[in-house]
Amino acid sequence: MEDFSEEDIEQVEEERPKWKTRLGCLWIVAYLCMAIFEIFAIYDWLEWKYELNTFLSVIASVVAGFTPGLGSLLAYFGATEVWGWESLSAVVVFFWYYIPIVLVSLLSAMLVAYTLALFVVGRMKAMLDNK
Repeated sequence: MEDFSEEDIEQVEEERPKWKTRLGCLWIVAYLCMAIFEIFAIYDWLEWKYELNTFLSVIASVVAGFTPGLGSLLAYFGATEVWGWESLSAVVVFFWYYIPIVLVSLLSAMLVAYTLALFVVGRMKAMLDNK
């Protein structure tokens, strides 16, 4: 086994890109804040719509608040039906963090389609040149 000196460890830490870890932490903090905000909206909606007792509403709202998609949808209902928000405002507040996910997915799909098209065109050229 190799022994690593403090200089080796410091050099490895310096080479690691810090922006990736900071961006990931920022995304987790934003998701956590949104989930907590969603929990309040879901709790109010469950109490208002189904007249659940406090314990069941808290448990259900915490589970739903940390469930992607479901939490945003139920929080939307809570904000529009109980808090009296406009629909567009609730959509912007509770669904904003899906925009980066959709953009990354679209860019990835476009890159895969472009690469696949280049591969197919290259294969077609190779087949035509062999004839």
